[in-house]
Amino acid sequence: MSQYVHVDVPIESREELLAALSACGLVHQVAGAEGLVLEGSVECAGDPVDVRVAPEAAETVQDWGFSYENGRVMLVCADVDRPRLERQIVPRITAEIVRARLTAAGHHTRTVVDADGRHRIVVGVEDES
Repeated sequence: MSQYVHVDVPIESREELLAALSACGLVHQVAGAEGLVLEGSVECAGDPVDVRVAPEAAETVQDWGFSYENGRVMLVCADVDRPRLERQIVPRITAEIVRARLTAAGHHTRTVVDADGRHRIVVGVEDES
């Protein structure tokens, strides 16, 4: 039987998370005053989240999202989707956050996708000629 799990992720702020999701092309919903709940399934009742992402965005079995708990950002997903999200999506999001921080600090950056799907950030000096 599937269940939702809460996984600590290395994301420091709501603003960085939302910007990174958008930069990665992951369409998401942000909870309003009425809140937001993952849809769940027959096996798994929905969990409340602050940000929801549809399963199509990452080819997961169930929808997933993020919640803000005690000042920390937590990935909320079905246990069956956790390995895929931790391997493919969380690294993309955190790489985008790092890239945005470097760019804000004045560094020229570009993201390289390796043959195995890993995302790397290349930092360099812009050619000023």
